[in-house]
Amino acid sequence: MSAAAVCVRLRRALDLRYLSAGNLARCGWPLARIADALEVSPVEARGWITDAVAESGARVRWCGARGCDAYVIGAPSPRHAMAAALDAARAAGWRFDGRGVMRCAGCT
Repeated sequence: MSAAAVCVRLRRALDLRYLSAGNLARCGWPLARIADALEVSPVEARGWITDAVAESGARVRWCGARGCDAYVIGAPSPRHAMAAALDAARAAGWRFDGRGVMRCAGCT
């Protein structure tokens, strides 16, 4: 790992908002509420959630509908993290639409 990559990881680890984004997402908070609590834009909060959860070995599945911020976090799995996130989304009632886009239960 390069020195620049180590510095980026350290900077993120020292930013408590970054660590809090993943923890709040695991508690099931909606994206808008997480963004308000951390005082950042929803776009930045979404990136933090995805990155923070990915560091634990899990993956986040986001709804593909425009304007929808629903997400599901799969169980951490060393080899099959994306499959675990897809299984968690299907268990929550998410389905693929006619164009092959995964949508949450509220958007289908």
